[in-house]
Amino acid sequence: MKYLIVLLILPFSVFSQNSEKDIKEKLIQLNEDIYKEYALHKNEAFFNEHVKDDFILIAGIGITESKSQAIKGIKNLNVSSVDVVANTIILNGDSAIIVGVLKLDGKIMGNPIPKMRYMSVFAKHEGLWKLQARSMTPIREMKKKQ
Repeated sequence: MKYLIVLLILPFSVFSQNSEKDIKEKLIQLNEDIYKEYALHKNEAFFNEHVKDDFILIAGIGITESKSQAIKGIKNLNVSSVDVVANTIILNGDSAIIVGVLKLDGKIMGNPIPKMRYMSVFAKHEGLWKLQARSMTPIREMKKKQ
């Protein structure tokens, strides 16, 4: 009887692990798609659909922006490529945090865009994952001592 219970429970635990892996992969892809559609394609509709209305951005220069301010800021970008790396993802029920590195080749308001460390926070909203908040910090290149 004991072995029967283990055999019945085992497939469910394996299934739930695969499900968490699938969710993480989908979130990583959604995070990358939001960056690319926003910065590269200037796709306001995609951004609007996948970002919560009460979204907040902490930009690389330290200012905060609302969703509407971020959408207005699209016109300030001139980007030719986007490289998004996800180093860490934490999934906790209906929330997720992705931390990684973002490299945008291009300019913002005429200035070069530095490589950034980002943190994206996602929340499930009406059954769909949406971007709730994002923080971006420039990565300072450290000079090596000689």
